[in-house]
Amino acid sequence: IVIDDSSTADDALIKALLRRANSYLDQDDPESALADFTLVTEKSPMLAEAWIGKARADFDNGDSDGAMESINKAISLDDKDAAAYELRGDIEFDSENYADAIADYEKAGAINPGRADIWRSLADAHSEQGEFIKSTDFYTLAINLEPDNADLYNNRGYDFLNAKEYEKARADFEKALSLSPDDPLFHRNLADVLVDLKLRDEALTHYNKALELDPNDAAALTNRGYMHMLAKDWAAARADLDQSLELDESDPIAWSNRSEVRFETGDIDGALEDADQALGIDENESDAWFNKAQALEARGNLADALSAYRSAIERDNLPEERVPLAKERITALEAKLKG
Repeated sequence: IVIDDSSTADDALIKALLRRANSYLDQDDPESALADFTLVTEKSPMLAEAWIGKARADFDNGDSDGAMESINKAISLDDKDAAAYELRGDIEFDSENYADAIADYEKAGAINPGRADIWRSLADAHSEQGEFIKSTDFYTLAINLEPDNADLYNNRGYDFLNAKEYEKARADFEKALSLSPDDPLFHRNLADVLVDLKLRDEALTHYNKALELDPNDAAALTNRGYMHMLAKDWAAARADLDQSLELDESDPIAWSNRSEVRFETGDIDGALEDADQALGIDENESDAWFNKAQALEARGNLADALSAYRSAIERDNLPEERVPLAKERITALEAKLKG
């Protein structure tokens, strides 16, 4: 495309630049797209489409501030464009500004209710805020528009799982698998909910299938290891957790779970080491504090154990079944240290 002073206002030229810029975006070349969109905004500053394109190129190029400035300009020129609100929602979502993202996705959905991606994004934003049941309502809207989209069933199932609606989660994961039977994530998620439903034989089948399809799925190994922990099969749990940590050393849950396994098998020093590894990654991992406390108490380090039990409680995400035991140990250790 040749640009000169005699052609900058030509509609055909602007359209050609927009086509090329959008083609660059499709080719994952946001820098080249940005150059063309910027040129169009300079030549036709009242063209909302160009500002939307520039915002998308800025966003894809990692410039959230520039993207927000451009998308706000687009909306000021045309406040009836669903794509503009959807993109602004994406920018806000990426910045973890979920409340504003929700507001913009709602505006986009009101303008273009037939676009499933808008409802999916709205569901994702509610999910990030811990509003799992509300998120499932919006996944349902998306599913009604795309009933053969396996990912939508999986995502809705995951939020039902988070909301402890286990049978609904199971139904969604099974539906996802009926549409995409060789997806290892769907098998793993179904296995997870089957564990919660205490159907461990069925869960094992799906964990095994997930790992057959993806042998490097560290999360599947961690979760299968946890299932073995529930059955007090410490050897099988240890084998899975060892393999998981070989694949991914950054998962605090795997370290914490292995800490518990090592404690249960009499390896107190190892339990402490693994608990500290978990806490080095995430100091708010309550289970790791509890495991550390148990090991310290077994060592006779009562004051340090008391502090660790308190930390487990203070993090406020300790599994319900461990809370009474932690409180009991705090009371007992306080009395022992006073005496």
